[in-house]
Amino acid sequence: MEHTYSSTNSTKYGLPILKAKVYASDPNRYELVSGSISKAPLCPFGNNFKWIVLDRETKVYMRATKSVFKRLLDKKTNDC
Repeated sequence: MEHTYSSTNSTKYGLPILKAKVYASDPNRYELVSGSISKAPLCPFGNNFKWIVLDRETKVYMRATKSVFKRLLDKKTNDC
């Protein structure tokens, strides 16, 4: 499945939203990272996001739906 993040896709705070169907097609492609890393975008209020999703292939930062966020968080805590 080709992953495109254009202005026609859903966005939140100006970032593309990772939905369950796209995530399920290639779950290893996405990583939950701290919003305080140097290249992570700031929220619209100028603060760091606590967590943000990184598409490892395209290097695009994105938000996730609640269900995808829970999966990524479970994956991150189980990998440690």
